[in-house]
Amino acid sequence: MQPGARTRRSGGLLAAVALAILLAGLVPPGPVRAASGPSLSYTVTPGAYNNTVQAGPNGMMAQPKIVTGPDPADPSREDVYVIGANASSAAGCGLDQALIVLRSTDGGASFASRTTTTTCVPGTRFDAAVLVNGTLVVAAAGPEVLLSTDGGATFRTAAILGTLAPSASLALDPTTGHLYIAFPVAGVTEVSASADGGATWSVPVPTVASPVSSEIAARGGVVVVAYPASVGALDLPAVVVSTDGGLSFSVQILLTAGTNLFRTSAPSIAVSATGVFAVVWSQETTAYANESVLAVSRDHGTTWSSPVVVTTATNLLTPPASGTATFDGEGRLFVATHNYSADFSEAFLTVTSSNASLDAFTGASFAVRFQSGGSNATEAENLAADASGRVFLAWAVNNGGTAPAPGYGVFVRTVTGAAEGSVQGNVTASIRVILRSETSGQVVGNVAWTGTAFLLVELPPDEYQVSVDNGTGPAPAGTMPVTAWDRTSFEVNVSSLGPPPPPPNPPPPGLLTGGLVTAAVVLGAAALVSLHYTRLRRESILQRKVRLLLFEYISDHPGSGYAAVRDALGLQNGAASYHLTVLEKQGLLHSETKGRRRFYYVSGDPHLWRDLPLSELQASILATVRTAPGIGVRELGRTLGKEASSVGYNVKALAREGLLRTDRDGLRLRCYPEEPSSSG
Repeated sequence: MQPGARTRRSGGLLAAVALAILLAGLVPPGPVRAASGPSLSYTVTPGAYNNTVQAGPNGMMAQPKIVTGPDPADPSREDVYVIGANASSAAGCGLDQALIVLRSTDGGASFASRTTTTTCVPGTRFDAAVLVNGTLVVAAAGPEVLLSTDGGATFRTAAILGTLAPSASLALDPTTGHLYIAFPVAGVTEVSASADGGATWSVPVPTVASPVSSEIAARGGVVVVAYPASVGALDLPAVVVSTDGGLSFSVQILLTAGTNLFRTSAPSIAVSATGVFAVVWSQETTAYANESVLAVSRDHGTTWSSPVVVTTATNLLTPPASGTATFDGEGRLFVATHNYSADFSEAFLTVTSSNASLDAFTGASFAVRFQSGGSNATEAENLAADASGRVFLAWAVNNGGTAPAPGYGVFVRTVTGAAEGSVQGNVTASIRVILRSETSGQVVGNVAWTGTAFLLVELPPDEYQVSVDNGTGPAPAGTMPVTAWDRTSFEVNVSSLGPPPPPPNPPPPGLLTGGLVTAAVVLGAAALVSLHYTRLRRESILQRKVRLLLFEYISDHPGSGYAAVRDALGLQNGAASYHLTVLEKQGLLHSETKGRRRFYYVSGDPHLWRDLPLSELQASILATVRTAPGIGVRELGRTLGKEASSVGYNVKALAREGLLRTDRDGLRLRCYPEEPSSSG
């Protein structure tokens, strides 16, 4: 036997003896909570959650464009718009068409049809954005810019920037409030900007020679235009980038070399709240493989990743050039594509979503009747995300006529799923079932068990942590997936979730004294014998790269929450929890629980444990909420002069930390202080 092994065995034996003596003197027999916790089982039923809404009838519009934004009468409420045009409604429009706006003021649950016959526009393809004050901005062919301050009831033409562009792409930079429009004129893509909500526009800046379609995105003054560039016999996805707010643009950057490609589609572009740009396109290889492909820039468009395949299909059609990609509030990318059956009788709409790192994708599909007009007809599917992070999908299915017909029309649904839960076992007390998103950490369900299965809907695709609380604190049961348009049926068994142990009776004084003295002597010896082993074991732990990185990160960022530590190192939940637990058990870390979150510190700095570190913005949010309980997130943003997305992110963080609470009032998220308000 090696000396180290003998030392370890001796130290462990002495410690065990001391622990036995101490327990004999301190712990009387009695009931305790079972060692095991609740268990979770689940099944996923594909296609069981259908929240499709028919927004308009058959023939109303061929290429619907969906967009979300603040309600003009109440900017704290989010509206959903579907915009298109119809020649048959164009009374007095001559060769032009009538602009049509379908508007939902209840989060996409229903739509009111409004045909603006007095607003005539050329072409059928549109782009749109909604400003923070609720003004609806529409870019039409020409290009023409139209503004509506009453939810699409009436429009005024703000600018006519040309007469030859067959389409236009519009982008709103949420950090600067500037609008950008990109449009092709005589084979050259031009870009114009507006700093006053679309009322006036700059002189168009030529960027690059390109075909008839392009798409634009902007964030933090960085403007990126994606377009199909003619390279030999192929049109390849490419971008030009402006870092000065659209005043000048870079040279062309090709996103693929085009090797072994037969054809590619026009690209679609999206930008996340953190400034990550993503360009998506479809391509067919010379081996007849059909793929949807992604390239990403994390440095303001300076460099781009190699193409990554997002999804594949047997018969993948080229998607429309506008709006087939969008980010949600957690930085996950959603991509819409479709393929069709061999006889063209039906299409399969697919939305593929990524994780926040954009390195894993999951697709969800459903079948629809195929639009008439031949194999090259498109469903014109496109996506939009609202302020709460929900992603909406819009598409049209027309049969060439205008009469109502089952299965035809303009449709909208959210890219979400549902979860149906129940509790089994010895339910002897009030039980609450809690669902928490692993991505955002947000509690999406906290339901009191009444003996009847409950249903949670509108859940974004994600992994969800399930726990139960019988009044003694949440006990984790497990993790389950919720996928788009599917239903996850889950059951929590609480048979092993016993009641909390009663307080122990005090032991007789003599037994307590004798046990403590004996235990102290033996424990002292054990400490001396095992000191060398403990030191070696701690050094061994720190030599392991992951734990060393964890230790160093927390040393540099004292007070970091669990999610921040986990995400900083890119760990999965299980690995992060395991390594943090080991470091804490060895005394290298200390953690404090505040609200529902745990914060980590390096041992030896106890003064850091007294207060939860807050950023300047978080402190301002708390101060404002205390003086105005019930304030909405958008109102908070306007009061503090910050973006609603940034305020919303920090509100979620503060709610998870237990420093404030949020309640949803319809589509409005209201904020309240945890402690009673001084205003009563």
